[in-house]
Amino acid sequence: MATEATLAWPMIMHLDNKDNIGPKSISGKEEWRRKEKEPATINENHARELMELHTISPDGGYTQEDVIELAKIMTGWRPKWSKGRDHGNDVKFDRERHEPGKKQVLGKVYKSGKKGLELAIKDLVNHPSCKEFIATKLCRYLITDEPTPQMIAPVIKAWEQSDGFLPEVHKAAIQVAFEYNDKYKKFQNPENWWLTTINMSGSTYSYPTKEKLIDSHPLGIKPFGEISWQGWFLEDLGCHPYRQKQPNGFSDLEKDWLSTELIIRRIMFAKKAFHKYNVKDQIDDNIHEKIIRNNFDNPDKILKIVSKAKTNEEKHIILFNLPEVLKA
Repeated sequence: MATEATLAWPMIMHLDNKDNIGPKSISGKEEWRRKEKEPATINENHARELMELHTISPDGGYTQEDVIELAKIMTGWRPKWSKGRDHGNDVKFDRERHEPGKKQVLGKVYKSGKKGLELAIKDLVNHPSCKEFIATKLCRYLITDEPTPQMIAPVIKAWEQSDGFLPEVHKAAIQVAFEYNDKYKKFQNPENWWLTTINMSGSTYSYPTKEKLIDSHPLGIKPFGEISWQGWFLEDLGCHPYRQKQPNGFSDLEKDWLSTELIIRRIMFAKKAFHKYNVKDQIDDNIHEKIIRNNFDNPDKILKIVSKAKTNEEKHIILFNLPEVLKA
């Protein structure tokens, strides 16, 4: 998966590996570069993120020289050029842009050529720091902002026993989350909370037409398919899928989602979500009891709280902003 993600078109494009050209490569030594004053250069961006965010993390002990050497291994990987398409094309290895010669990353030497990147990634994902880094992130996402070594250990063990087989790694992480569920409750980020409300409520979320989307958007922006509509209200919740500019993405720390404003926005969204029901469901006085009994281990306790509301709309707002829903 790490190899496929690294060589995916969005990664190659937006982390600038398309501009990563070996100075000593065939392309790098072409005469026109000297005349046009456009020398070929090593672009470290993608290589740095591969180590820092996607595999071993800064705890892996890599140096600036390791970053440069990995970037040299990654030279030549770029999108295929096409007259008919300017984005989303496949990625290819262009040997004429690849920096020749051996490269050394974290003490290991890699030969020149196409196979070097796959071998380097394999070594990175099998590095002890990568196992600990990913296991920590899984436990942080599922359990608590500050996972303990006792939480992380079973995930690392599953990784080692399965040779990094992701279903086994994820299974171990979920098992650990269940074991600590009585003591720790992770406050959900906006996207997870939204998906929870949809899955629990069965709300008939129908997507409006593109024309209605344009008319309803305050700036009249033309949407890019259904995701843009989802993005609009996720943006209201503080988590627009395309607006996080930093390569490490949105925070997985619950403290970053606990502001008063973001909580109020969830309350308003729950109100909006209720009106996505069809009219028959909106006037059904038993609908929230059905939801509660289908989704909670302690339905009577939840029902007692929700039943204090005067209208079905208020019940919906209260239900989906209870601690039992906001935290998982």
